[in-house]
Amino acid sequence: MHGCACQSSCGYMVTDHNMFSIDLHFIWQTDEMQEQIVVNDNGFCYMLDGEIFHPTASQVGYLPEERGLYPKKKVRDQMVYLAMLRGMNKKQANESTVKWLDRLHVSEYIDRNLETLSKGNQQKVQLAATLVGEPQLVILDEPFSGLDPVNAQVLKDVIRELIREGRIVIF
Repeated sequence: MHGCACQSSCGYMVTDHNMFSIDLHFIWQTDEMQEQIVVNDNGFCYMLDGEIFHPTASQVGYLPEERGLYPKKKVRDQMVYLAMLRGMNKKQANESTVKWLDRLHVSEYIDRNLETLSKGNQQKVQLAATLVGEPQLVILDEPFSGLDPVNAQVLKDVIRELIREGRIVIF
C-alpha cells in the first residue's frame, strides 16, 4: 500500500486511483518503510532524519522535459548503462532494455543511434530509459511531448500498468 502526503502545487502525483497536487516535498510510504523526502535548494535531497537521499537505494526514475540521452550513441548501450547504474548486472540490464523497448514499440531501434529516430520515438526511448531500472518512484516531466495520439495512448497504458504494480507516478 502506498500513501502520500502532499502540499503546494507544481505537478501531479498519482497512486492507485488518487491524484494529488504536489510541490517537491512529499512522503513516500510502503508497507516496509516510510520515507520523507525534502528537496533542499543546495542541489541535494535530504530525508527528514538528516540523511542524504540516495536515488539508487530508493529506485527513482526521472523523465526530464528536455532529452537527456546521447544522440550519437546507440539506444541499447545507453539503456544497459543506465540499468547497470541502478544496480542491475549486464544480463538483467539487457533483459530490462528489451522488455521496455518492446513494451513501448521501439525495439526495432535498439541498435541505432538515438539521433536517427523521430522526435516521438526518441521520447519513447527516453521513457524506456527512465523505466529500465524498474523504479518504484517514477517522475515524468512533460511525458506526452512529441507523441502522436496513438503513442500517447501507449504511454497512458504504461502509466496505468505502473500504478497497478504499486509504483508511484508523478507527472
